[in-house]
Amino acid sequence: MSDKKWFPLESNPEVMNTYAATLGLKEPKVAFGDVFGLDDDLLMMVPQPVLAVLLVFPISENNEKDSAKAIEATKEDKNADKPYYMKQTIGNACGTIGILHALLNNADKLGTVEEGSFLESFHAATKSMTPAQRAEYLQNDDKLEKAQAVAA
Repeated sequence: MSDKKWFPLESNPEVMNTYAATLGLKEPKVAFGDVFGLDDDLLMMVPQPVLAVLLVFPISENNEKDSAKAIEATKEDKNADKPYYMKQTIGNACGTIGILHALLNNADKLGTVEEGSFLESFHAATKSMTPAQRAEYLQNDDKLEKAQAVAA
């Protein structure tokens, strides 16, 4: 993890949908929504189809060790673009990383992505990179940091 930290995004579908628009998602065919619980009645309230789920997950020393092993295994994988994955090296960027994973893994289902937008240029620049290289690229890219600060 680097010393760089962002102000965390609010876990709120309205914020995430607005944020996705600022990244370049125009006329979307998808939207973020809430999952209020995992029992059958609450899951029936979730709009279908579900393309991705963002989970708030507490970090512990043990799961960080497991995560480090998994990431180490992908470091040299030049075909790590399906599914699209990057390591989070920026503090408090978990919402942004989750949103990027959700959007970039479903690029064919999103709707219109604005030409020249962050989403389009970031994906084009990083699609052939390893997860570690993608994280480094993001860490050095000020455009997303500014958009994330506005959304936060």
